[in-house]
Amino acid sequence: MNRRIILAGALLATTLASCGPKGNFGSTGGGYDGEKIVIRVDGGGDVGNFNTTASMTESPLNPYPYNTLEKLIEEWEAAHPKFDVQLLSTSSNGDRQVLIPQLENKTAPEITYQSGTVINSDLGKNYYVNMTPYLEKPNPYVEGNTRWADIYNEAELATTMASDGDIYSICLERIPVGLMVNTSMLKEYGIAKTPDTYAEFLTDITSLNSKLPSTQEAYATTYMWYFIALETNMFSDLLAEGDVLRKNGKIDTEELARMFDKGMWDPTLNISGDSPTFEGNRFYEYIKLCSDIGKQKAPQSFDAVQNFIGGNLGFLEVTGLQIRNIVAQKARMDFDWEIIPFPDLTTDTYEDIGSPTVRGSAGLATSWFITNSAVAKGQETVDACADLLMFLTAPEQNNRMIGDLKGGMPLNPSDDFELADHLKSLNDVYWQDVEKLSSGERVNWAALCSWEVLGYNFNTTFIRNMEDVQWGGKTAETATVTLANAIKNTINTYMYTEGWDTSAW
Repeated sequence: MNRRIILAGALLATTLASCGPKGNFGSTGGGYDGEKIVIRVDGGGDVGNFNTTASMTESPLNPYPYNTLEKLIEEWEAAHPKFDVQLLSTSSNGDRQVLIPQLENKTAPEITYQSGTVINSDLGKNYYVNMTPYLEKPNPYVEGNTRWADIYNEAELATTMASDGDIYSICLERIPVGLMVNTSMLKEYGIAKTPDTYAEFLTDITSLNSKLPSTQEAYATTYMWYFIALETNMFSDLLAEGDVLRKNGKIDTEELARMFDKGMWDPTLNISGDSPTFEGNRFYEYIKLCSDIGKQKAPQSFDAVQNFIGGNLGFLEVTGLQIRNIVAQKARMDFDWEIIPFPDLTTDTYEDIGSPTVRGSAGLATSWFITNSAVAKGQETVDACADLLMFLTAPEQNNRMIGDLKGGMPLNPSDDFELADHLKSLNDVYWQDVEKLSSGERVNWAALCSWEVLGYNFNTTFIRNMEDVQWGGKTAETATVTLANAIKNTINTYMYTEGWDTSAW
């Protein structure tokens, strides 16, 4: 039995399909003498690529030999002999300089990987198949399933939604996220326990930075995942009045625009004039929280991963990608370490906050798109691509595909599934926190995150401004003004281009 399929926001027990791959589409086995239709698959991923490794022998240079996706494709092909699915030997890794010319010329792989954050930038260009109608259909590889979308957490699925309200990619895993901690360093400098709250975390890294030699650092990141958790924690009390157009535990692009339009959420509050006061501006308070943490980060030249392995870093913000790579070199780590979830923002730091986010995972990851190359080959090919993705997201196959790579979390791990040891603590925290969603003790990851739903350009603007704050090029005040005006302009553009029915607001 699988105890973790999420249906309409609740955990339901679901029986896994025990038969071979037999979808609701096309041939289900037997011979086929005609010319086969080729489906090319770019096996890229957010945590690691699913392309077959050159060798299946484990070694220091090949710590995670992998061919599971190749084997799963062979199983699907056996039931659909009209199709020749070719898993590419390498991935473009979502490189836009590679993908955009391919998409423009309809030469991209029929199924390709890239970051899901690009979708709003690509709307209207007919690059990808709209997956929303498929998500409303049953997944034939999950017994009893009547709606493919129901294998996902509804709010997590909503994070993949484009600004037009549709979904254009299918996510294959959850991404683990948290902090790797050099507990030996903490103890050496008088820190007895790992932090549970933002206040404790800020105190710890500030204290470490005041004591460490110049060759060591307290804190480093590879992205700004913690800032997503902080924004959600800061503003989740607005969910009740903001999550109303598509009530799913997640503020999407249109809902955020509505909140801004009605003054429920206003980053521009009191930012004007030569001496802005920022009075009552919670977005400014959020930026200050990020600024205080960011100023404690290691310099840009500091190799965070290698310095953590070398024992020269106290805290490292990680996803499954970094965890996987670091654990492969654990023989070099002659110190005690552990992996912890992000610390919660509490009223000890700021009173006007909401519930904290689910920890352990930053939600859905590894977005695969069916491209216009499949469309050019006809509806049968598009349907086959969708069926293959249904097959790969069904628990029995997904556990194998994701679990064997040892970097991500399967969508719905079964009771008897053995996750890699280095991911278990974050996975356990995630599922414990999911159980607190219904009571409101926790909210979904990125339940309200402006730079996650306002498109690629604003996402880039946010990151650059926060980097400027971190390196001293901007203050929290100047960054707030820049970002607030960018939010206003971005929302105004969406209001003009999206054709939202504001009468429903």
